[in-house]
Amino acid sequence: LDDVERERILELLAREGGDKKRTAELLGISLKTLYNKLHRYGVMGDAKELLNFIKWTKARYPARRYALILWNHGNGWLRGNPTDYGSKGISYDEETGNNIDIPQLGRVLAGAGGVDLLATDACLMQMAEVAYEVKDSVSFMVGSEETEPGSGYS
Repeated sequence: LDDVERERILELLAREGGDKKRTAELLGISLKTLYNKLHRYGVMGDAKELLNFIKWTKARYPARRYALILWNHGNGWLRGNPTDYGSKGISYDEETGNNIDIPQLGRVLAGAGGVDLLATDACLMQMAEVAYEVKDSVSFMVGSEETEPGSGYS
């Protein structure tokens, strides 16, 4: 039953463009409950889950072009995972301490067959080191070289 619920949540998230508030409304649950379920299913800050999500999306929604927007805290480049906020990476899960470091991100994108556009809606992600790690799997990259407001791109 958990697998069915997890797939339904991921399907709605993809359909709603990652809008968690709208996804929670469609599921008839609170936003907090949605975050708890995403955490329970290991969706936040896990490179393996990001790879699975990209592959799942490409299989379910074939397209000529793909864009991937990663949102959450970002700290740029450094090897090693899990790292704390003083280190480098993206997509932090505050409860588990997990995050995706930039070499992991490069491996995920390569393993998923790449994307046309990688947008990082997170601080400090438009670095030469980040671009180098994803260069073989991304045609275009958009991000901030500085800190971003809490609301991100919106």
